[in-house]
Amino acid sequence: MPKYVLTYFNVRARGELSRLALVYAGADWEDKRITRDEWGPLKPLTSLNFLPLLDVEGGLQLQESLVIPQYIAEEHGFGGGDAVERARVRMAVQYGEGLFTKLVGAFFENDEAKKESLTKDLAEKHVPSTLANWEKLVQDNGNGVFVGKNLTTADLQLYHITFILRQQHPNILDKYPGLKGVYEKVTSEPKIAAYLETRPETKF
Repeated sequence: MPKYVLTYFNVRARGELSRLALVYAGADWEDKRITRDEWGPLKPLTSLNFLPLLDVEGGLQLQESLVIPQYIAEEHGFGGGDAVERARVRMAVQYGEGLFTKLVGAFFENDEAKKESLTKDLAEKHVPSTLANWEKLVQDNGNGVFVGKNLTTADLQLYHITFILRQQHPNILDKYPGLKGVYEKVTSEPKIAAYLETRPETKF
């Protein structure tokens, strides 16, 4: 049995940051992608009744889409080198989660009028402000990544979110050289590059 089993649906959404962290860690793990029907009987067996779910060898079970990747990162040495760096990583990730939540809301909105309004707000307000503030964090750090000198979960999250944005706007990072550099660092990391070549194609 692998040391880690990550259970989530066959979409990127709120499970992909955990997958990227496990890949970057070089961990022994299983990418368990389940259907909605399979989730039904599994749900009451979990602590918080939602996914993603990480089962760790020895009995530890974790949920929450930001807790899992940060746990993996800290276990494998890329969660920040000290308390200050760990706080900065969490700050960047928590800030990015605000934009990601809005992207999820717009993507899954069924009312076309509401969807159009949410998408307009994203394009005109939330996306440019988030990218500009992220760019400042990278530039202020001075090492081509969000925190310290190496990739952390903040950089993995930047890739995850901007991959979604680039599907509609391929040149969206051209005005943000720091973020474009982070994106390229993540996608060129050998373990991640290999994973990206084979991961299932999903809409979100």
